[in-house]
Amino acid sequence: MEYYVCIDFGGTNTKVILYTAQGRLYKNCSFKTDAINLGSGRREIDLIDLKNKIMDALSSLVASIDEAGKITGIICIGHGKGLYVLDDNREIFTNGILSIDERGIDIAAALEQDSKSIWSISYQHIMPSQAPVLLKWLKDNDRSVYDRIGYVLSAKDFIRFLLTGEIQQEIGDASGNNLINLNKKRYDQKLLEYFDILEMESCLPPLVSFKDICGEITSQVSRITGIPEGTPVIGGFFDIDACTLGAGVIDERYLNVVAGTWNINVLVSNTPSINHPGIMNSIYLDNKYLIEASSPTSAGNLDTFLQIIENKKIDYERINVMVSDAKSKSNVLFYPFLYGTQKVSKGSGAFIGLKKGNTLGQMYRSVYEGVAFAHKYHIEELRKVCKDLPQKLRISGGIVNSEVWLQIFADVLQMEIEVIDEIELGCLGGVIALNAVFDKDQIEPEYIEKFIKVKKTIMPSTNQQYYQNKYKVYLKGIELLEPLWALCDQ
Repeated sequence: MEYYVCIDFGGTNTKVILYTAQGRLYKNCSFKTDAINLGSGRREIDLIDLKNKIMDALSSLVASIDEAGKITGIICIGHGKGLYVLDDNREIFTNGILSIDERGIDIAAALEQDSKSIWSISYQHIMPSQAPVLLKWLKDNDRSVYDRIGYVLSAKDFIRFLLTGEIQQEIGDASGNNLINLNKKRYDQKLLEYFDILEMESCLPPLVSFKDICGEITSQVSRITGIPEGTPVIGGFFDIDACTLGAGVIDERYLNVVAGTWNINVLVSNTPSINHPGIMNSIYLDNKYLIEASSPTSAGNLDTFLQIIENKKIDYERINVMVSDAKSKSNVLFYPFLYGTQKVSKGSGAFIGLKKGNTLGQMYRSVYEGVAFAHKYHIEELRKVCKDLPQKLRISGGIVNSEVWLQIFADVLQMEIEVIDEIELGCLGGVIALNAVFDKDQIEPEYIEKFIKVKKTIMPSTNQQYYQNKYKVYLKGIELLEPLWALCDQ
């Protein structure tokens, strides 16, 4: 039997999964992504430790295959944005920087003021965790690292390098990182000049497509993991592209929502969006675009809140019971800004309206609601640039583990939600891509139908004035809290 491997390096968890070529999950060797919190918004990861854990996970996958089985293809997926660098000798010399890093907030805010001058090039606004912003921060604050940089990579391109020894950058990922001229589909010196990092031009690797065979498993990796030397590794995706494909969203019929570490809401389009605050564009499947509204304000907040309050891992069964038992109409508001927010540059997590007598269940319910409100905010942003916004959405991320949370989402958004019968949608997107590459086929609706199955549909409740009113209070609270957040950050 033939198998595919998908490595999905996310900000919360890293998944190393073995699939049959038909798209059936065979074995999952996932582990927690160990972020290093250095203070002042700096969130990094030890790349040597990450490498060792991935190699161990791959070894476990190989050990699960019988003698007749064979791994025939590998794809890497990773979080968008962030920064992963090597020196001139292709060696790891510093930590990677995760997409939830906030050290570049002030730089991003200053650059965003004149972002109109580059919109017609990258069709991107400026975000703190974009690679050019992080490079500018290193240039200004840590020359010992900046001056040693030989290669600039994204998360999944770094993982692919570990497997193949080849250094390339997949164009979809780079386009979501404010590095690409979307009109010409190449790097652009004007972007580097805008960020004042022109000396990084020589550090940008060759661009590849998601479907290109970018290298093969090296003899060294083969000895460590047992994967046959020469096994092909394709270009891969950043997580937004992978989850969108895994949800079967390749045209304008559906909105795609990823509720994971990041709050990601995307439309597929044949053309980039007009310039609007909070809206981003990136290349999707080589010849289409994803119009995106996003921020780090989603289900990852629940994981962090649990660690703070109870020092426990997420147990959705327990939390769902508490949320269901909680009084449904509560005045408690939660702002899911534990990793920051694009809406308010200095915004941080907050509960408002807590009183004696409130329960932990009501607090958890407000977390569920606050994340849904944060997604609603971004979907309303998309509505401003797309008059015919789809009325159906497909969703992935931690939220799909909770029926209660899904219903809250449907009620808050007043949209029909479809959940795909696959836990790891990003990896399923990777398997679809691998099949298309080796079948020499096109990714069209008819092709992906054999991989995609809708597990359940959640319909919104018709009478949800409560959530509409509470959402207005949520927005007003952001407006009133903004100056306080700025003071707290001093």
